[in-house]
Amino acid sequence: MTEATHYLGIIPLLLVAFFYQRIPRGQLKLWGSLAAFFLVVSLGPRLQLLGTTFPLPLPYALIDSWPIFSAVRAVGRASVLVGLSVAVLVAWVVATQVRRRQFAYALAVVLFVEFLFWPVSRTPAVLSPAYTQVRSLSGSQLIELPAATNYTAASRALYATLTHGKTTVGNIALERAQNPQERLEAQSLPALRQLLHLRTTHIHQDRDDFFAQDPNETFPDTLRWLDIGGILVHSDSLSQLQLATVRAYLEEDLALTPVDHNDALLYDVSPLLGRDLGDGVFMSRDAGWENVAYDAKLDTHFAELPREAVTSLYNVTTQERTARLEFTIAPDSHGNIAVKTETGVTVADLAGEPGEQIRFDALLQPGRTNLIWGNKLPEKVIIQDPVLTSTATARPALASF
Repeated sequence: MTEATHYLGIIPLLLVAFFYQRIPRGQLKLWGSLAAFFLVVSLGPRLQLLGTTFPLPLPYALIDSWPIFSAVRAVGRASVLVGLSVAVLVAWVVATQVRRRQFAYALAVVLFVEFLFWPVSRTPAVLSPAYTQVRSLSGSQLIELPAATNYTAASRALYATLTHGKTTVGNIALERAQNPQERLEAQSLPALRQLLHLRTTHIHQDRDDFFAQDPNETFPDTLRWLDIGGILVHSDSLSQLQLATVRAYLEEDLALTPVDHNDALLYDVSPLLGRDLGDGVFMSRDAGWENVAYDAKLDTHFAELPREAVTSLYNVTTQERTARLEFTIAPDSHGNIAVKTETGVTVADLAGEPGEQIRFDALLQPGRTNLIWGNKLPEKVIIQDPVLTSTATARPALASF
């Protein structure tokens, strides 16, 4: 990793070693101590030398949980302060030893030559042959596994976009470059989020998601919404459990057929999109919800609404749909909730007693609609077993937006 490689330079170290006598004592002590401390820290919790990890713990093993140090993540970054300290000491050597301008220029040239760099191939640029087939797939986006949990694979997938021209959904290598809203949406969409993050205990299971949406029905609608044309599974970058779980879901549950390219499996999802599997409406749970969980003993989903939370309704058809959301107020809670659109239009004003079932309808236009749930009570509202259903619009619903 680049973060673990920091070249201090031979000439700067020799300059400090031979001409440190004229550096002010206070400056030498300060920057020398700083360099020594962070050099030891940058070695990590255990000393690794020539492929051998020694059992004796280093100082970083004691301070890795301290504030600031715990946020470093890559311990090799501590070497930056070593480089800073050496640079300051070299500057003191130059200031106290160099008297002629010509010598200063010569020294600058020598340092420039030592730190000169040129492109060197460090990572093979050979891509999977599967990418040659990706270009012919429909859609503007591609799901790659892993690309949301493995930075190396994500970087390779990002490089491959230059050959096929499609965007990789949820690519971790783009998390700081992408539109934050697009990234958060991909991470919240039902069925897709479990697949992207390779949640093996959630991908292949009997129970549905929080809104009682069948993943086999919802996933094709999610693919339509994001205009996804294929799924590329890098079998050489997944564990046996991950690969087996993903293949069982795609091939057994969704009846997709892969093309095996030795190091990767490519699934064309167009046959799946051609089937009439669902109603074209699905819902995602966004920011604000707390303690969302499933009680296996009671076979109950529940979530807490503290002050304000968001859900998004998606209608991927070209027609209006009537959506109905039903849920129950938990036995140990009360309900007093106002549901509004982003523009402030009230969709429903709901009040309920413990154990009471509540429902409201809405008329959905094609596209995405965000619903903002506001809790009017001082304590949290706990809702149970929300269920989303939808039908083709035959008459005006309770709210239109």
